[in-house]
Amino acid sequence: MIFEQKAVGDSTKREYKVLKFELSYTADAANQHITADLRPESKEMMKVLNRMVNEEYVVCELFRAGAAPGGYYVRMMRSK
Repeated sequence: MIFEQKAVGDSTKREYKVLKFELSYTADAANQHITADLRPESKEMMKVLNRMVNEEYVVCELFRAGAAPGGYYVRMMRSK
């Protein structure tokens, strides 16, 4: 559940959606570097994400989904 307290005089309407992702890690031992990428749970989730980007949603927060090694949630927002 998302609660929002608007500033006085702010009449902007916002819509929020939350999508779940996993992190995938790629290690580069030669350069001592690890890259973490968000991975959608399914191909369908990737289609949903792409559609939301086309509908002008933006990522506004990334947060954990429970204890390790759990997934991560991405909160998306669109202003109208």
